[in-house]
Amino acid sequence: MTVKSKKSLSIVLLLCMLLTVLAPQLNVYAAGASGLSNRVYYSQLKDAEKKIYNDLDAVALSYFKDKTNATEVSINGKTCYRTTGVTCPASFSEADVKNIVSYYLWENPIYYFLMDDCYYVANADGTKEVAFLIYPMFKDGSSRSQITTNVINKINSLNASVKSKGSDYDKAKAVHDMILSNTTMNKDLESKYMSGTDYDDSSILSKSVYSTLMLGTGNSIGYAKMFYLMSSMAGLPALCVTSDNHAWNLVQVGSKFYQVDAAWDDMSSDNHYKFFLVSGATMVENDVAKCHVVAEKWRRFTYPATGDNYSSGSSSSKPDSSSTTSEKVTVRKLKNTSKGVKITWEDIDDIDELKEYRIQRKTSSSDWKTIKKTYDTTYTDKSVKNGKTYKYRITAVRYGDTKTAYGKAKSIKVKGKK
Repeated sequence: MTVKSKKSLSIVLLLCMLLTVLAPQLNVYAAGASGLSNRVYYSQLKDAEKKIYNDLDAVALSYFKDKTNATEVSINGKTCYRTTGVTCPASFSEADVKNIVSYYLWENPIYYFLMDDCYYVANADGTKEVAFLIYPMFKDGSSRSQITTNVINKINSLNASVKSKGSDYDKAKAVHDMILSNTTMNKDLESKYMSGTDYDDSSILSKSVYSTLMLGTGNSIGYAKMFYLMSSMAGLPALCVTSDNHAWNLVQVGSKFYQVDAAWDDMSSDNHYKFFLVSGATMVENDVAKCHVVAEKWRRFTYPATGDNYSSGSSSSKPDSSSTTSEKVTVRKLKNTSKGVKITWEDIDDIDELKEYRIQRKTSSSDWKTIKKTYDTTYTDKSVKNGKTYKYRITAVRYGDTKTAYGKAKSIKVKGKK
């Protein structure tokens, strides 16, 4: 899977230059650069296609590290925002050019600000110009620069946890579980995607890794891009795969590749590892909707062969399905702050397959309601009002739990909130 072309090495060098330009927070991304260089699609492109891919990479990198504003342009009467363009030879058709853009976007999800579409113009001399489209909220270079810092900080924080795991299996599982714990599937958008219904993603961002990484929601596109990005950074060769209406992943664990569909695992009501490290045959067998048939534009590529379903044979194996009730958690402290009520609770560090801590709140005029799902052991409830009394209780939810049991509730009267 290693890309042997010198041009592919230039991509990695550009990324390394980026690490020098930006802050030290990017050190973890530097460690993962070798993983991102193992691009299955890029390695199989023809030289002329690689030239366009490399030119696109230079453009994306410049908008990632610089404060360049996007350029406003009208496309079919709609205001959009584009990057600088790349010139393509006359021998390339519109479909050829747009496919290369698509290959690039799926292999480079770090560029969160790029939309899943492009600006295309056929010039009078026969050449073509193509440019990325930027999500409207990222059009301003200065604000995008700050957002990029926040994105990198979040990625590095998550990656530190993943890379601390010992084996390839544990790293892949940590990425999978992290996505499921911190992301809520937008079933409406996934339904539209699966049915082939087009929708405006300019404000939803579901086709960007930003949706799963920073907003905690998305459809299978965001899930797949997130799994690919975090696995690659952890040193696990991986790639995104798409059908006409779904997205999933391949990842290498040990010497073999396996298929993973974190989105479908998240939507499963009984087994959150049904599509984790499975063979191609198992993926097809369990896919009654036939959503894992590779799209036409990807069939030119040779994919790594997948092994049989993975079996860890270790303590890191899947959870015991007989465990159905969540763990009670003790609220340690409730504290009034200027921002709201700060809640601190005990860390259940010995619980297997922790999915999330779930915090509920109750008042004299309302019943118990879940207000936060998190991996952390502290949370500030900013929606409280001065003079009002609130009760809180917490549970630790595992994958596979079908019942919940909350710890003893504590109450506090709010004061001093600004």
